Amino acid sequence: MDLVLTAIALLLALAVTTTVALALARAIDRPSWILDRLRSGWRLLVRINLWHVMAVVAVLALLLATAEAPAFWLLFGGFALLVAFARAWIKQMTFLMSLGDEDFPGRFDKLVWALLLVFLAPVGYWTFRAYRDSHWPEPTIDLETRQASKASGTPEMA
Repeated sequence: MDLVLTAIALLLALAVTTTVALALARAIDRPSWILDRLRSGWRLLVRINLWHVMAVVAVLALLLATAEAPAFWLLFGGFALLVAFARAWIKQMTFLMSLGDEDFPGRFDKLVWALLLVFLAPVGYWTFRAYRDSHWPEPTIDLETRQASKASGTPEMA
């Protein structure tokens, strides 16, 4: 049992280390992305409601109650990583399905990308994400301009 837990801990550590390394590599390439995330995170932090505080207290109570069960936290951490990956995968799949066949250079490119995303999920996700970033970069959103246009009643540009 200890060997299994050790193996799970090593795999989890490898996944977290790889994720942090990829995130840092991406952040180094796009430093403005970090500042945008920090600003939006601060704006979210300012809008804390009572239910947010209650949720944090409940999670902390759960942590304190089960502190002697490390296997639970390893499984919980693995599940959290799985949920984060699934959320990102769904975004990529939705973006792929929203594209038309004319958006790709080849006749069966959309089908190939869909099969790659479904059957080789981690590899397909990262390769399609790189392809997406190179062909359809995400526009930068100026949050202050967006909030000012909402306040003035000016319709947003799509």
